[in-house]
Amino acid sequence: MNCKSPSPIGLAAALFYALFQAQAFASSTTVTVNFGSSLAAMPPLGLGVDCAVYDNILISSTVASQMKAGGIQAMRYPGGSYADIFNWQNSTVIAGAYMNANDSFDNFMNTVVNPAGAKAIITVNYGSNPSNNGGGDPAVAAAWVKYANITKGWGISYWEIGNENAGNGYYGNQDWEYDLHFLDQTPADRVGQPALSPAAYGQNAVPFVQAMKAQDPTIKCGVGISLPHDWPDTASPSYNQQLLSNCGSAIDFVIIHWYPGGDATALLQTPLQIAGIVSATKSELNTYAGSHGSQIQLLITETGAGNVTGPATTLFAADDYLSWLENGVANVDYEELHNGFLTSSDAGIADNSPAGPYYGAKLASLLAATGETFVSASSGSTLLGVHAVRKANGHYDVMLINRDPNNANTVTVNVSGATLASSGTLYQFGQANFNGTYPSSGVSQSTIAGIATGSFSITVPAYTISLVDVAPGSGGGGGGGGGTIANGTYKIINRNSGLALDVKGATTTNTSRIDQWPYNATSNQKWTVTSLGSGEYSIVGVGSGKALDVYGAGTANGTVIDIYTPNNGANQKWSFTATSSGYYRITPANATGSCLDVSGASTADGTAIDLWNYNGGNNQQWSFQAP
Repeated sequence: MNCKSPSPIGLAAALFYALFQAQAFASSTTVTVNFGSSLAAMPPLGLGVDCAVYDNILISSTVASQMKAGGIQAMRYPGGSYADIFNWQNSTVIAGAYMNANDSFDNFMNTVVNPAGAKAIITVNYGSNPSNNGGGDPAVAAAWVKYANITKGWGISYWEIGNENAGNGYYGNQDWEYDLHFLDQTPADRVGQPALSPAAYGQNAVPFVQAMKAQDPTIKCGVGISLPHDWPDTASPSYNQQLLSNCGSAIDFVIIHWYPGGDATALLQTPLQIAGIVSATKSELNTYAGSHGSQIQLLITETGAGNVTGPATTLFAADDYLSWLENGVANVDYEELHNGFLTSSDAGIADNSPAGPYYGAKLASLLAATGETFVSASSGSTLLGVHAVRKANGHYDVMLINRDPNNANTVTVNVSGATLASSGTLYQFGQANFNGTYPSSGVSQSTIAGIATGSFSITVPAYTISLVDVAPGSGGGGGGGGGTIANGTYKIINRNSGLALDVKGATTTNTSRIDQWPYNATSNQKWTVTSLGSGEYSIVGVGSGKALDVYGAGTANGTVIDIYTPNNGANQKWSFTATSSGYYRITPANATGSCLDVSGASTADGTAIDLWNYNGGNNQQWSFQAP
């Protein structure tokens, strides 16, 4: 062994090499955020998780509180392929499968979903009838809708028809989904069997939709499609073409299950594919579902990190959720509750402890609450993800995801469309919060200073998510200055009724009355908000081109609100005052003690909107949401 001491020259060289290596691998990235833009709004059921009736601790006293704290808005039931063997009426499964007797629909709703403040997404049994001698029965599905929404009043909106029907054996040795529309279970006999085809699935889905909507016409019904340009969309016949051409005019949404796979490095790059997937899906819907295609929503009711564990799962989950949602997807459900989201029977870890993806969902919920607007944001490096949101309370949020497991990233964030305060709140979670596979601590919160009007700099540690929340600066915000709502087009929703600000009868003439009505995306329910400076805004109807107006410039309680040709009058200038939870008082400049009010605090369709002294009622509070 050579025990000779190193020379000073050798030590200097070693030190220089170490410094060179550190500099060579140091990361710096510029991201660009335009808070004046609008992509999509966070939907009411955006952040979801899958649940399964074979889960032995699904009905646990702590699950609901964990879901609420994690920002979960939707919970899917009864779970994947189990949906096609599950009888909701007596809480049993067929084909020799196991389920936990506690995991009944009523227990799920009463113990988990409702206490969590979430909503269920239900997959009805397409594969088998209760007698196990044929395909799913539309009458059984319709009875479930009636029980859930009419008898119990639980208001479940989204109902999937079957799960992954492409796996029923029609296309060959891909035979995992139970489907008794053809009774012979011999794999060779099922290949190419017309009763199992995507065309048959589409044809059979229509009576399901009709039967379920006969019980509750407000629900949405959907079917599972293939990932566009992937198997079996690329098979002959094309799965999506055959399916959608037979049910496209009847359905309200389609479903994709997305498990991109790969090791941690590859997995963390896959959210970059999502915008292209959504675009391809919309293209197929427009091509195969005809004129109705543009109205069909997309849900991702299963997604996950595969075999990857540890900090990378948090980064992936947040990026996965947000990449779909900012591209207009209505719901994303992580797979599944007690298989990677919360712990179950993990050595040394208490059941129902948060796993990595749980914190991904929590951070996503901190970034965007329901109705808040995703804005365009881009990164100069594939090792750094970025998402940004214009908040309902006037704040501006940026999430930075460092996908590099070894190196911190010094990020310069260039901002347009907003004026930022000089400091804000920093939320952070990542590699330092883990002890091996599982988190050992929660999201940290601190103050970040040194934020300039148009940019700020932040160093994001390796394998970490940093979320910056900043209030508007003294120069105002919202792309026009002097206010808290960004210039743009919105639907304006009343807090008390949940109904939209609407030009009655969709008329366009001066003095047409304003009322409240269920939002239906028509132009008489869309409003363009433009800053006029000094904290005042115009609100102009998209369909009419007329300004929201206090009739006759009146100031008395009960004065009519109408539309009128823009004339720069004080009765057409409005200011916004944040109340709570993303809602605002809307005040005319000619009557500053008053506000936009739903007459009588009514929740009925067609109730008139009037002027009234502000009293803090929910009927006087409004949210601005992407239309």
